[in-house]
Amino acid sequence: MWGTCPGSPPEPILLSPENGSTLGDLTPMLTWSPFANSEFYTIQVSNDDFSSFIADEVVTDTTFTTPSLSYSTEYQWRVRATYSSWNSEWSETWSFSTDTETSIDEEELPSRFELKQNYPNPFNPATLIEFSLPTAAHVRLEVFTVSGQLIHTLVNGTMNLGNHTVRFDGKSLSSGVYIYRLSTSEFTDSRMMNLIK
Repeated sequence: MWGTCPGSPPEPILLSPENGSTLGDLTPMLTWSPFANSEFYTIQVSNDDFSSFIADEVVTDTTFTTPSLSYSTEYQWRVRATYSSWNSEWSETWSFSTDTETSIDEEELPSRFELKQNYPNPFNPATLIEFSLPTAAHVRLEVFTVSGQLIHTLVNGTMNLGNHTVRFDGKSLSSGVYIYRLSTSEFTDSRMMNLIK
């Protein structure tokens, strides 16, 4: 159980994206300043002042790529560091908004669900996963080991119809074959990807 060390460990300083900015990227990378002796960081992302969380993750790096976000939405995020058995205070809370969805010509709208092969494949350490939705749907995009152990949930939420791309970073994983699976109420498909370091 970690406590908060009064006045001692410094809280992280948020760096990017700039506070109050508007982003066209639905999976932005959030960055903050490193501190010596910190063992790891807890990052929280929310769209309702932390009553609930889009992400609530523990990481050892000073960057975090969000799960796929929604258009035209304001998000808040904050970070705290853990030093030995002490937590720092939370950083300042910064916010950013996602841009409005651009209109899509009818000819470009997908007519069926589709999960495409990741690119590049093999990859090191990051790859892109593309999929198509012919209608708005609640989507889960998950990564598993070949033995079926869940490693990471990349998407868990409602997404608009259209073609979507999600970035997966495998820098914390060992070389090997992994499975990614797309699930909606009407469709499930899986493919394999190969991480080579």
